[in-house]
Amino acid sequence: MNIYKSLKEALNLSYNIVGLKLLFEDNIDDDLKKNFIIIKKRERFSKYIKRAAKGEFLKINSEFTNCITKGGSKDDVVLSDHVEMEMKLKFRGLEDILLFPVDKAPQIDVDSIILMVTPLECTKIIEVYVELYKEPLRLVTGAHFGVCSEIAAYVIKREDVNFSFLCHGAREYGKFKNSELLCGIPKKRIKEISKKLIREKEI
Repeated sequence: MNIYKSLKEALNLSYNIVGLKLLFEDNIDDDLKKNFIIIKKRERFSKYIKRAAKGEFLKINSEFTNCITKGGSKDDVVLSDHVEMEMKLKFRGLEDILLFPVDKAPQIDVDSIILMVTPLECTKIIEVYVELYKEPLRLVTGAHFGVCSEIAAYVIKREDVNFSFLCHGAREYGKFKNSELLCGIPKKRIKEISKKLIREKEI
């Protein structure tokens, strides 16, 4: 069973589900490697996600995950010591990141998945989360490193689901519709959440 394909159908998603894999060494099978485009130009992380959601297999240097911002300064904002605003996709020894349509390559072991969703689909995911884990889903949004922080770094490092409303730049340059958001699900929660969403669709 291709759980990602079934999840896409259960949520009636318009785009492919994006798999995110951290590469600490070049250990991808040669047959799979040839499908990946090596990114040589830095762009917004949200744009990479959109490309993968449309079907591209991307291999991105880890240095290309820092957000490209326009103006503003984190020094302008006074924050509590308990607020994480600068979580980055940084791990010791990390070389590259793969972003790809995971339903087309389910054999690749991912660190998280990213879904392009509407508010209705967000509601379904949140309802399932609460039913499974018996607690409210606490979101972290508005991070200084935007989509990369909220949907990649936070999800993988905290091993929890999160949503991103996208910053203005990400929405504009990534050409996201006003109704589109991003949802990140970590590896350890993918199977449980996916199976419940699929079952509920079948009822």
